[in-house]
Amino acid sequence: VDFNDAGALDPFPSITMDDCMQAMHFVTPDGRVYRAFEAAVRALMTRPWLRPIVALYYVPGIRHLCELVYRHIAKRRHRCTDESCAI
Repeated sequence: VDFNDAGALDPFPSITMDDCMQAMHFVTPDGRVYRAFEAAVRALMTRPWLRPIVALYYVPGIRHLCELVYRHIAKRRHRCTDESCAI
């Protein structure tokens, strides 16, 4: 769900627009909320063929490193313009 769409966050009262500006969120059918890199991991885990690769996230040390990288990128993602973020 694109959090910028009108009413997109209505079903998720615990998630604010500011929360979404800081990190992505993944909400499970039972209502559990994951954020940042963990949200991406949980989303990828819904694909059975990716589970063995994504499970590496839970190797000690990897999770911490991934979250540090995510925070570094997330802090800077809104600074981009079409020209400055071209790859």
